[in-house]
Amino acid sequence: MMQWIRNLSLASKLRLMIVNTVVVALLLASVVYTADAVFSLRHNFAQRLITLATAVGENTAAPLKLSNRLLAHNVLTSLRADPDIRAVTLYDAAGRGFADVSLDGKENIPSERLRPWGIDDPVNDTQPIRFSGLIHAHIQVPVMLDGARLGAIHLDADLTQLYPQLRSSAEFMLFGLLLACLAAYVFSIPLQRRISVPVKDLV
Repeated sequence: MMQWIRNLSLASKLRLMIVNTVVVALLLASVVYTADAVFSLRHNFAQRLITLATAVGENTAAPLKLSNRLLAHNVLTSLRADPDIRAVTLYDAAGRGFADVSLDGKENIPSERLRPWGIDDPVNDTQPIRFSGLIHAHIQVPVMLDGARLGAIHLDADLTQLYPQLRSSAEFMLFGLLLACLAAYVFSIPLQRRISVPVKDLV
């Protein structure tokens, strides 16, 4: 590779240097922009899940107060409509599991799902959003009724909608880099002439 570069003419080396500089700068800028866009989108998806969990919590308040596990279970089951949610658990004020629905077919114990997230108290925990890796998220919201906290809802989700966004961003970035390479090469021709001609005159 280095031998091939050494064998290039001065004009070709200048063009190569200009194109490489432009490509590296654009690649770094594209990576930073894409990462910021993806993490912002991930946060927006998590906020949407908080809104959804809050609405479900309002509907489970009465069953929780009346100790109606069947009705609470049926309310939680309505979350099947969201493809990102894997499991949801309703806890009472004492931190005991009141109703649990597994939406991904894995019958895990609710307390075992909390352990990887470092949650010891499912009711009094104050962190609404937790992330693990790029797409794994844990959401928790309080269940309130007449100003009193009756329990909490915890749900686990895989934000798989991020994958199409990543693929689209990668395709856009690749297309932009190709255009940048072409533009840099075209503009490098007159620029390298302005540099190489005086150098040749000195020689």
